[in-house]
Amino acid sequence: MAVTVISVAYFAGKWYRELGTETRKKGYTCNYYILKYNKRLKEKHFQLLILSPLKRTWGINMKTKKSKRTVPILWLLVFGILITGCRGGGKQPKAMAQEGAEVRVRFLKTVEDADCIIISCGERSVIIDTGEEQDGERMLGALEEQGITSVDYLFLTHPDKDHVGGAALLLESLPVYHVVEPFYQGEEKKERRFDRLEESCGEKGIPVIIPTEEWMADTGYLELTVYPPQETFYEKANNYSLAVLVSHGDVHMFFAGDALRIRSEELLELTLPEIDLYKVPHHGRANKATEELFKKVDPEYAVVTAYAAEDEVKQSCAEQGVRLFLTGERDWEFISDGKELYPVDGE
Repeated sequence: MAVTVISVAYFAGKWYRELGTETRKKGYTCNYYILKYNKRLKEKHFQLLILSPLKRTWGINMKTKKSKRTVPILWLLVFGILITGCRGGGKQPKAMAQEGAEVRVRFLKTVEDADCIIISCGERSVIIDTGEEQDGERMLGALEEQGITSVDYLFLTHPDKDHVGGAALLLESLPVYHVVEPFYQGEEKKERRFDRLEESCGEKGIPVIIPTEEWMADTGYLELTVYPPQETFYEKANNYSLAVLVSHGDVHMFFAGDALRIRSEELLELTLPEIDLYKVPHHGRANKATEELFKKVDPEYAVVTAYAAEDEVKQSCAEQGVRLFLTGERDWEFISDGKELYPVDGE
């Protein structure tokens, strides 16, 4: 019996350690939470992933972030942490490009300046933002055209309508296995956008993952690294943007949401690999950190999800020899073989 208890404690502690240590952000105790929606009580709470298999909830109220309840199993985790040692969070294995398996990255042309990016390998996909509501049918058409039948991860970088507008239609139309979004507390109108999507996910049993520090996932064909905002409150919603690093073998792509100056300065602190493709933040609008962030990322290709980029962005591209693409003109698609990335026009 004693051996069994120690074994359970050991692995419980090991699992908890692999999720990461306590973050700098007040109120957080793990490197991500899964959002659960209680349909009967019509309320939301966060659930520590480590406790999910044990059928226990350690919740935090979304508005106040006050602890709801400490569960007895926590003592077992503490004991496990002690016997497994104070290690840092574990890292998931690198997603290796399968021989002959291409990954396609498609930036959709939208009605207005909006983000909708489809990254696919065969029938499977990862989607970063869904454009406006009016772009939803166009997005579904592109998925059908490419023979995509499911979405492994849907990233909603922040709650602006030009990034989440087509999400509801997508959730109704295709199997979506995970939704990843930032913690957001700001304008009530924008909070309600996330609220409605979270309720839909809850009813469908789709986990909503809210990272609170660097978080990784491996789809088998892509390695995904998410960099969430470093604060829990910003004046402007764009600064809540998740940044996502997508790696396919030796090819690395960096998507910076709509990061404004404050969020861009946070991104300057990251340690990134050599970037092949850069989704320029905020539809090519410049801020005081734009030039410095461009120099840090130093990509081969840059994409602006708009009809035009501001002069600072165009100048950075010219100075660094970066080829710039604008989605206001048309869809742009890139292909990765895990070693190189190139645009489908062959240039």
